[in-house]
Amino acid sequence: MSLFRTPFVLPHQRLVEYSGNQSRVLGPGRHPRRWGARYELVDCRLRRLAMVTQQIQITGGVDARVSMVVDVRVVDPIAWLGTANDPEGVVYLAVQVALREVVAPLDLDTVMARGFSLDEHRATIDAAAAGVGLEVVSLVLKDVGADLEVEQARRAAYLAEANARADLEKARAEAAATRVRANTCLLYTSDAADDSLR
Repeated sequence: MSLFRTPFVLPHQRLVEYSGNQSRVLGPGRHPRRWGARYELVDCRLRRLAMVTQQIQITGGVDARVSMVVDVRVVDPIAWLGTANDPEGVVYLAVQVALREVVAPLDLDTVMARGFSLDEHRATIDAAAAGVGLEVVSLVLKDVGADLEVEQARRAAYLAEANARADLEKARAEAAATRVRANTCLLYTSDAADDSLR
């Protein structure tokens, strides 16, 4: 690093210059170093926040498990560096609270069918992100599930339904085979009766 130049700033980076009480953002390239100034390099590429699976009690007293992925990027490097100790944590908390508010009043079938979104809370999430210099690029629902006991009961019900369908098809096939045999016997009997009349 040169004594008279700042570090080289790549296209996906911004350099924040602090000089006394003033700060400014420098774009890509090299810039002359100011005497007494301090510099911080900020990476503005997309960042992915993977939320830990949230266990949320929903209607009926059942716990649903939901996880999301949030993509953010730095749009205000000064706010990113100076507003919060953990800017990504601020966005994480806003998404977590919104997710709980949306999912809690739903029933299990709606949650399992992914019949919800955070659109009505998007303005609150975006405001929390903007306050710490971030922009929320996307909110993606990742995994949805229920308690182990509920999952096992749903799986057992699904298997019982599949077995009942298979048994019904088997019974239909046996009934069709019995009809064919009966028709064959009837045809044989009527042919034998016709032969005895001749």
